[in-house]
Order: sequence, then C-alpha cells, then structure tokens
Amino acid sequence: MMAEERTTIGFDRRINIEWLDAAAGRAAAGNAPADVRAFLWDLLHGVVAGDTAHSARGKTLTVLMRIWVTVPPFAEPLHADAVKHVYSASSEERLAIHWASA
Repeated sequence: MMAEERTTIGFDRRINIEWLDAAAGRAAAGNAPADVRAFLWDLLHGVVAGDTAHSARGKTLTVLMRIWVTVPPFAEPLHADAVKHVYSASSEERLAIHWASA
C-alpha cells in the first residue's frame, strides 16, 4: 500500500456544509493552496476552537484542505470532475460530491 493512500472514509469531526462549499468554491476558482488555507483559517476563526495546527481549528482545516485542495495524485481525476460539477449540482448532489471527495 502506498504511504499516501487512505484506508478510511469519513470525517473525524463535525464539518459544516458551508465550510465544504467555501473550500470547493475556492478550489473551483483556482485559488492557490496557501490562499485557500488562509481563507479557511479565517473562516473558522471564532467558530472552531484553537490557534495552532494541532487544535480543533487546525485539524478541521486539514480535513477541508484534503477534501478540496491537497488531493492525492490518484484522486485528481475525481477531484477535477467534482470541481466542475459541484456548483451546478442540487443541494443533495452537492452533499454527495463532498462525501465522494472525502
């Protein structure tokens, strides 16, 4: 098994759909990963506790980044399709796209 391959699916914390939509929007706009990270860090300020990478806020940011920005190479085709379709999808379809991207 490759080191970057994940063996579990899902989230280890509560992730709001609005945060997923925000991350997807930045990814769809082609924003640089550092810019997306800074945007999401600010978005989570005051909503998720912590100010370090190992805090709840930092771990939530990591989940969002892994879903929409820093995808492993084997998932890039799925990611490209997800980015193309996420905003034309219904709310139910959008939720499924977020889960499929996890």
